[in-house]
Amino acid sequence: MVAFKDIFGAEVLKFAKKQDNIAALKAKVIEDSDGAFQHRLFDQLDDVQRSLKVSLDSINTFASTARELAQGQTDIMRELHDLKISVKPKTRWDWSKQEFDVHKKLLDPLPESQSQEIRRSLTRTRHTGITQRVFDDSRHTTWIISKSSALLCLTGRG
Repeated sequence: MVAFKDIFGAEVLKFAKKQDNIAALKAKVIEDSDGAFQHRLFDQLDDVQRSLKVSLDSINTFASTARELAQGQTDIMRELHDLKISVKPKTRWDWSKQEFDVHKKLLDPLPESQSQEIRRSLTRTRHTGITQRVFDDSRHTTWIISKSSALLCLTGRG
């Protein structure tokens, strides 16, 4: 029985050595494949980085072109406005339109985007008692009972 035990004992040791060799080789294969994967990943990241740089350069070029176009459009609009002012109106309608444009600028000095926002906020705000003040004003009463065709112009205090 001792001989039988030695044979299997020796075989177990040989088998354990082979298992250790296989485990070492397996670890080496995993390490090498991780290294290859990381190398390929870094190459791909370099490609992505180059692509992003090209995209950012294109965006910057586009932004500067857009600024140039906007400036050109502003210059053209200014020239058209100057030309419009320099041309004398020919008909009553042209005179009226020119006068309207002048008064519109005086009455609405804010840029279009700001004036729209201010108007929106003012129309949302309720001012109680304003209508009653108009009705109580003696000029309103005189205007209502007047037989002539006239505009009523009331101004605020201040």
